[in-house]
Amino acid sequence: MEPQLDIWLTPVTLLPGVALLLISTVARSGQIEMEIHRMLDNKDDASLVDHVSQRSTLVRNAIVGMYVSIAIFALASMLGGLAAVVASWTELALWIVVLLTGLGILALFAGTYFLIRESTIRHEMAQQRCRRVAAQEK
Repeated sequence: MEPQLDIWLTPVTLLPGVALLLISTVARSGQIEMEIHRMLDNKDDASLVDHVSQRSTLVRNAIVGMYVSIAIFALASMLGGLAAVVASWTELALWIVVLLTGLGILALFAGTYFLIRESTIRHEMAQQRCRRVAAQEK
């Protein structure tokens, strides 16, 4: 069986998608920072401090997972590219690239898991605020 020499392209094609997720996650991080500053100005939001702290931790973990994923995908592509040049590495590099790509996808899943948890907490915060507004209107 002839090993595929273009296997190094697979991790590279995943990078733009991860980059888009990373951009939106960094924007979420900025929103959390704005929320913290708003809470500093308005002492009435003190009940949400724990939620915002949890969200901040989850977003940080998601960003780390995505950076790890990007690093692994870049390493996999580099090794696959080297294997295309050095013929004796081809078979081994194929398995290494596949393994690293799988690890990069796992890191991406971890980052996505943290974002899902952060979204759940953000939803809980919105529900809490809605209940507070409804109680004030009564």
